[in-house]
Amino acid sequence: MASAAKTRTIFPLLVGNHILGGSGLTSIMGEEVRNKRGLSYGISSSFSPLWVQGPWILSAQTKNSQANSTRQLMVALYRDFVDEGPSLKQLEAAKKHLVGGFPLKLSSNKKILRRIALMGFYDLPTDWLDTWSSKVMQVTASQIRRTFRRRMPVKNLVTVMVGGKKK
Repeated sequence: MASAAKTRTIFPLLVGNHILGGSGLTSIMGEEVRNKRGLSYGISSSFSPLWVQGPWILSAQTKNSQANSTRQLMVALYRDFVDEGPSLKQLEAAKKHLVGGFPLKLSSNKKILRRIALMGFYDLPTDWLDTWSSKVMQVTASQIRRTFRRRMPVKNLVTVMVGGKKK
């Protein structure tokens, strides 16, 4: 059986990631980096929990001349998010969006099979799909802050920048 700690950790990560960058242009990163400052063509975040702790990726596409300032802003936004967490408004909007979109993750045989395979791979409880929405709705801002601090501390960030001069 999946450990209770693993299943408790996944939901704050899921909701927090959605708020910070996982919901695209409506996320904190999308709003601040792209919409307000125009520093990025696109920005997102995602994580892959894997069987053991996996990567969490923040990515942005920007001009070479703006790469450093974009990276600095992304790190600053991440630090603020870890320190302060999401606002109540951001938290409630994310939970509504995730729960409202959940049926679409089960809208075909292929998608259902993908979820069942994930349940088997991660040794998740058989009621995982039945309880998913209620567990998302139970996530608090303090759980998000605590989980991000413990699982993805700012000091462990690694930056990979790809680009070059135009020829």
